[in-house]
Amino acid sequence: MKMVGYLSLGYPTLERSLEMADVYIEGGCNAVEISIPSPNPCYEKETIKTWMQEAYAAEADYEVYFNAIEGIKKRHPDREVYTMVYQEVFDMVTPQRYADFCVQAGVDCVISANLTKESIDALDEKAVSRCSFGSFILDPKRLNNCLKPGGLIYMQTKPFPGQTALPGYETLGDVIQYMRDLGITRPIYCGGGIQSPADVKGVKEAGADGFFVGTAMISLAKDLDKLRREIYEYKAAAAD
Repeated sequence: MKMVGYLSLGYPTLERSLEMADVYIEGGCNAVEISIPSPNPCYEKETIKTWMQEAYAAEADYEVYFNAIEGIKKRHPDREVYTMVYQEVFDMVTPQRYADFCVQAGVDCVISANLTKESIDALDEKAVSRCSFGSFILDPKRLNNCLKPGGLIYMQTKPFPGQTALPGYETLGDVIQYMRDLGITRPIYCGGGIQSPADVKGVKEAGADGFFVGTAMISLAKDLDKLRREIYEYKAAAAD
């Protein structure tokens, strides 16, 4: 099972976030998910929203971030790089520029929850892979998107607050099996709620192809040695 380390680019500083990317990969992460700073990351939890806004306040030139991501890919050409981005970033740099950046930097997948048709078309025109979102409550629209060709599927590990799992599909394993039986063949990566190696084992047993680790790791930004040890433990849980 593959491991993806989440990185809030520019937090706590651009330099430290780049060091963290190297530690992620040295520790065994198969890929890094890099969030592009934004002044209004409306779908994020308060912690991540603050990180992204602080990074944007410190550096608002997106070419700086694009160059940084390209540098990560050049240093680690055998690892995948995903960008998590909001539509307003496309608005500020133009969809065509963002698509060109993805091609130039070798971005493997774009993760976004609010892209416009124009932005999606710009990525598709350049054959840039896009993520789809799964649904623990088996939302038909999301399942239909997952049946289409594309990149990885970002799957929640548990129902969101206020959601109720469907009878017979109360566990992550039930949901993933339903998706496979439906004919969804794209890789399913689970994120959100993974806070320990034990959570990783649960995701693996459910049949996921990969998993994301995020806030649990970024909180260790000031202690890279401890961060490295944590990554080893999570990676070991994925291999067991």
